[in-house]
Amino acid sequence: MLKEHQITEHGRKKENVTGPIDKFMGSNNFTTKKSEFNPEMFKQILLIWMVKHNISFIEVENEEFRNLQKYGQSLGAALIPQSGNTIKSWILALFYDNKNNLKNILQNAPGKIHLTLDLWSSPNHLPLLGVIAHFSDKNGLLQQSLLGLRTIEGAHSGENMAEVVLNILFDYGIEGSLGYLMMDNASSNDTLVLEIENTLLDKGIVFDADTHRLRCIAHTINLSVKAFLFGKDAKVLF
Repeated sequence: MLKEHQITEHGRKKENVTGPIDKFMGSNNFTTKKSEFNPEMFKQILLIWMVKHNISFIEVENEEFRNLQKYGQSLGAALIPQSGNTIKSWILALFYDNKNNLKNILQNAPGKIHLTLDLWSSPNHLPLLGVIAHFSDKNGLLQQSLLGLRTIEGAHSGENMAEVVLNILFDYGIEGSLGYLMMDNASSNDTLVLEIENTLLDKGIVFDADTHRLRCIAHTINLSVKAFLFGKDAKVLF
């Protein structure tokens, strides 16, 4: 996350945390006069507030919230939907607009696009595979962005993970620009890169699994220290 500092009225620094939604949605300067009310701008500000602060979609149905908006700006209050389902559809539309923007940025990147991958189970027991891209944009600036957070169907095998990663690559149209993959040392990740190599080769794209499979040094150090301190049965202590 990026951190910005603002000076409060008491002269102290206040941290603002910004993330990918700020980077790819353009300017956050929403200052405008009442006489210049912009319905689309109001809608965007509402959605950003809800997404960044995990506000439940159903809150737009809250009478007190609606009364607050009516008091502050009747034009804005009239635009607040009656149902949280409308907010869901607005957010999905906003997501796809910005996903297309990210696709364009990735497809115009002059160099390779590298990935970091990790698989873990969520508190509600969903097996989630996170895929993050690292690349230089057309202006030479280093960028990173989450491309997918997908559930794995079936076993946590390299074949199943590779299917998810390949679907993401094809979805963004960047299969021909794939660079290095950074992962932990699980053997399933060796299978993953081999599956990617074979699939891309069938499409005429050369990708060497051995060369492009990187191993996370932090994971290596973690395993080494646990083995040194606790021996072969380290896992029973955690």
